[in-house]
Amino acid sequence: MKITKKLSKLAILAALAAPTCLGSTTLVHADDTFGDPYKLNTTAEYDGKFHKIINDQDGASNLTYGIAMTANRVVAAWSSTEPVVKDINTYYVWIEYAPQPGMNPKAGHVTITPRNLNINVNSAQKTFGDADPELTYTVDGLLAGDAVTGKLTREAGEHVGEYAIKQDSLGMNLTNYKVENFSQAKLTIAPTAKMNKFYTDLDATPAEIKNYDDVDKVVVLTNDWLELSNAEKDEVEYKIADVKEEIAEFQNEAGVVNHETADASIAGQDLPWNYRLVTEKIGEDDTRFTDFLAKLTGEKLDELFDIHLIDLLDGDNEVEPHALEKVTLKNVDLSDEKDLKLHHDHGTFEDLAITFDDVNQTLSFETEEFSEFGISTLLASGPAAEVTPVATPSAVANIVTDLVNAPVTEVADSAKATDLPHTGEMVNTSLTLIGAMLSVAALIVGAYKSFGKLK
Repeated sequence: MKITKKLSKLAILAALAAPTCLGSTTLVHADDTFGDPYKLNTTAEYDGKFHKIINDQDGASNLTYGIAMTANRVVAAWSSTEPVVKDINTYYVWIEYAPQPGMNPKAGHVTITPRNLNINVNSAQKTFGDADPELTYTVDGLLAGDAVTGKLTREAGEHVGEYAIKQDSLGMNLTNYKVENFSQAKLTIAPTAKMNKFYTDLDATPAEIKNYDDVDKVVVLTNDWLELSNAEKDEVEYKIADVKEEIAEFQNEAGVVNHETADASIAGQDLPWNYRLVTEKIGEDDTRFTDFLAKLTGEKLDELFDIHLIDLLDGDNEVEPHALEKVTLKNVDLSDEKDLKLHHDHGTFEDLAITFDDVNQTLSFETEEFSEFGISTLLASGPAAEVTPVATPSAVANIVTDLVNAPVTEVADSAKATDLPHTGEMVNTSLTLIGAMLSVAALIVGAYKSFGKLK
């Protein structure tokens, strides 16, 4: 009998060296992986350690242990060693005296509950148009050896604003944990620097334009709008549905501020507010200047401008006015006015009719197309040839004077001059007679010259 007991103790010791783990996927034999043993009817929080379920009567031997995941004793797995548990669950346990199975069994359970876990989500930020940053977090309560997997997501949307960050699949793999607290955080989409500048200048622009400073603010706001990308314009319009109408009202209050630059202006009677005149003075070192100059013959290219219209709303810089518009170039040197020419290169190289304003030093022309416009002057053809007088100046002067002072004979109405292209006015008959008299004078001079040669 003693031998039997001895053998039983040896068997128990051997079993303890290699216990069976129920409810755990891995059984580790290192001592530090075992926590305090659990007695029947114990409830404990998951701590990441293995625990033996033991008899609550010290010194008992020849025991058989049955354990199941349900209260049905029939399905229990029986062993002569204490069962080992680790993961969360409720384990039903029966302990019997092996030599007399079924006699006075002890029954109970051990429950391992989830460990509380806190996931602290970090706030995130990005600028409109950028890709999302990585969504990050920290975890409180996670035991060594365990890991959190999964990912965070956020509310959908790319407009400027705040979007809640969601747990999604983060932590869903942690069967032994309960996420007790998932801290709320947001992803913020901020406006771009250009958008912020537009909003600031929009707020600074008064609804009623009273002075030039106010006009300047409208110009600044217009330039702000030009600087925005199409996506930024769409976003601004999403936030301020009538932003284009607001700009239009500012433009109307300020006048045609978009139709004038430092170098030129356009009458713009039929142009909408969002069409802006843009002029670029092209320098001599620019290939466009040399290309334009190569098309001239016997002329010097004084100035070259690239003049075009731009649509403030969509940035299109190839807008045409769709009507004949008067363009005025400012600060033009009119000292050689009689030799000035204006050329237009828009695929076809042509000369344009021009008018001068000597007082304001401007040059005006009309066009339906915009591109490059060049101002040129005729090149000097060399020193004038010396002319030999053909008659005494006083003699010629006397002849002309006599002709001019001669009495004018009245001409019948039917013989009077008709409308001639002379600044739109009627040419007087007397002017015609004077022209005829000058022609006679020329003949007399020629005769005088021949007479001189004969002498």
